[in-house]
Amino acid sequence: DRGVIYFRKGMNDLALDNFDQAIKINPYFFEAYANRGICYNQKGQDQLALDDFNHSLKINPHHLPSQEWLRLLQNK
Repeated sequence: DRGVIYFRKGMNDLALDNFDQAIKINPYFFEAYANRGICYNQKGQDQLALDDFNHSLKINPHHLPSQEWLRLLQNK
């Protein structure tokens, strides 16, 4: 996934654009919400990150990375 590659290179804005596109194509792609949440967290946009992790968990309540990130943000 290009979004993950961009994120790993520190290109968060391009990563966000790619995750947005993936979500537009498939609004049930819970991993794209989780990955976008991680990008938002890295940018200090905690509320947007929380929203994305919650949305990811609405689609897949068993997604452990979303659960962990949500827990971390809530304990900030």
